Amino acid sequence: MESIVQTVQDHGLRIASLEKSDEKMRLDITSINDKLSAVERSQTKIESTLNDNSRETRSVIRDSQEMTRGLFKSQELVISQLSAALENEAARKHKEQTLNVEVKDKRSERAWAAFGKWSLIVVPTLGGIATILGIFYK
Repeated sequence: MESIVQTVQDHGLRIASLEKSDEKMRLDITSINDKLSAVERSQTKIESTLNDNSRETRSVIRDSQEMTRGLFKSQELVISQLSAALENEAARKHKEQTLNVEVKDKRSERAWAAFGKWSLIVVPTLGGIATILGIFYK
């Protein structure tokens, strides 16, 4: 009988030990559940932050693309203005060269015209002088 009592007592001790172990497991499970909840809340916050950062990044990318487009348009404008300026400079130089040639031609024409006028005066005069000298030498 004593062995039955001893066995019942042993079982009682084991049951008490199991109940303590169950209580400890319940506390551990509660602690794990609390930690999981904290992790889930943290994930939600991280997800929200990532979404915000993603929106901001897309906005920055859009702004930089618009700025790049603006820069390209500005560069195109500057290039076209430089091209027009170079064309105008080339046209101006061509006109200047043409004008210089025309001025030289005019000077040459004036010189020949002056020579022609003087030759109209000098040649008959020289001819007359030669005739007079010819008369004197005979």
